[in-house]
Amino acid sequence: MLYTLAFIILLILLGRIVFIDSRINADITVKIQNAQEASSFEEMAAELKEARLGLEKWGITKGDAGLIFKPPLNDAALFYAALKKVQKDVQVLKNLNLDKDTSAYFTTLEETQRTLEAFDFPFTWHWIIHRGHFSILLLFIILAILSGVLVLKSR
Repeated sequence: MLYTLAFIILLILLGRIVFIDSRINADITVKIQNAQEASSFEEMAAELKEARLGLEKWGITKGDAGLIFKPPLNDAALFYAALKKVQKDVQVLKNLNLDKDTSAYFTTLEETQRTLEAFDFPFTWHWIIHRGHFSILLLFIILAILSGVLVLKSR
């Protein structure tokens, strides 16, 4: 009975993490990818704004996404600042009203898209570490209970 209950709770918690991951992906990752593939600065600016709002919605504006090792690549504040800088640069380029039929426009657009290609961050890990503590704690407790039950059953 206890084993079944623990297993059900474990499945619920894993389902929650998968659901949160899909929502974070939709709110941030997809928006950044859409900005990379934008055909104009107007589109790019709109997608970057949505990505920034997603970061703010999920609280990914400060802190690290690493549990033990905290390299700069896992620093949410640096990622957030870099995204805001690119968003500001795109806004400036959008306001220049460059002729969309010129090679300068497409060259600048491609350079900005290449900049966005380097944007990679473990968003879900950040959420789990900073906002999903309770889920992870319960997950480990349930795993410990399951392990204990299995050990007792084997004796």
